[in-house]
Amino acid sequence: PTGLFVNLLSGSTVVKSSPVAADGSYSLTGIGNGSYTAVLTTSNIGTTPMLPFGWAMSSGVGSTAVTVTNGAFVGTAPSYCIRQVANIAAPAGTAFVDNGIGGGTPFNCLKDGTEGNTLIPANTFWVNIVQGGVVKKSSAIATDGSYAFTNLFDGTYTVVITTSPTSIISLMPSAWELSSGTGQSSITVTNGVVSPSSPIMYCLKNCVFTLPTLNK
Repeated sequence: PTGLFVNLLSGSTVVKSSPVAADGSYSLTGIGNGSYTAVLTTSNIGTTPMLPFGWAMSSGVGSTAVTVTNGAFVGTAPSYCIRQVANIAAPAGTAFVDNGIGGGTPFNCLKDGTEGNTLIPANTFWVNIVQGGVVKKSSAIATDGSYAFTNLFDGTYTVVITTSPTSIISLMPSAWELSSGTGQSSITVTNGVVSPSSPIMYCLKNCVFTLPTLNK
């Protein structure tokens, strides 16, 4: 991956830095004799091992103690083995108020008429991606009904529409319901591809009723 550096530290101070080329090579020159720590990291001032998102060490910890004598490493120069953890997906979907506005049919879970023009209340609905009882990703549903995620690793997940970015179960705010479905579904990401491929759409029903005035 791009954006890798090998930094040479004396204590906690970076004394030399080299970018890692596309072929994996790096070059540290003009180093005085002494003992150092070589770290693989993501900036030329980094003092701790770090890799870009989606990458991990296949062996070692990314930090190596080295000794320089007469301008050369004693023994073998530090080498690092890294691997891509997984392919990454970016699933997205929509929600709309299934209210029958503009000639649509209410509560049929089809965006017909001009139902898609009804704004969804801000900061009211979230779509959370859950795995092992933990929220891995969360996206607020925007007022236009859109939501999206980035950087989702391969795996199987439960997707829920809910009322907070930390909830692991499907919940609806007061006076709202789904006109179809349970608000919970499963997706699988394999080699960066989401299955099922169709974006998840949530059909919302506002259940506010106005009671008639009773005349005495």
